[in-house]
Amino acid sequence: MTEIYVKGLDELQKFMDQLPAKMEANIMRGALRAGMSVVKDKAKMSIENQSGELASGLRVYTRIREGIIRASLVTGGYHGYVAMWVEFGTRPHLIKVQEEEKKINYRLSAKRGELVRESMTTVNRRVLMIGGNFVGPVIKHPGAKPKPFLRPALDTEGTRAIVAAGNYIKMRLEKKHGLDTSGIVIEAEE
Repeated sequence: MTEIYVKGLDELQKFMDQLPAKMEANIMRGALRAGMSVVKDKAKMSIENQSGELASGLRVYTRIREGIIRASLVTGGYHGYVAMWVEFGTRPHLIKVQEEEKKINYRLSAKRGELVRESMTTVNRRVLMIGGNFVGPVIKHPGAKPKPFLRPALDTEGTRAIVAAGNYIKMRLEKKHGLDTSGIVIEAEE
């Protein structure tokens, strides 16, 4: 694990210690959001050329549970489910129709305007489609090489994220709570 040194955080903590716990928690929640947004921007830039849908689905969430405040960068949207496969890659594998999808299906007939029973073959053919083409009930996927974008974003932007969080705290203490933090400088140490 890489150690990160940032000047000015101890001084900010002295100001934070003077605030009520609820106010401190709200400020920290915003600070973690500000820091994680830096990581999100880097991850978005790293994956945008691979999957614009995945990049646009990146979201920052914060929550407080049992006095612990956490910030998370999550993938959502239409392609959110593929993030793990993109990040870590996949082994070669078979993709086939699941048993529950093999059951006889009913559809509305455009010609007759009534429910019509579909055959097993029709259901199987319809389920596996690639690029608008039916490929059959089973295909062999060759696997995919990993294209990490989340972890490298955190690794490379960790220091900037902490500085952003510190600057958010400083700004919030000054603007919303009227505290003079002008003597505190938040910057990364080398």
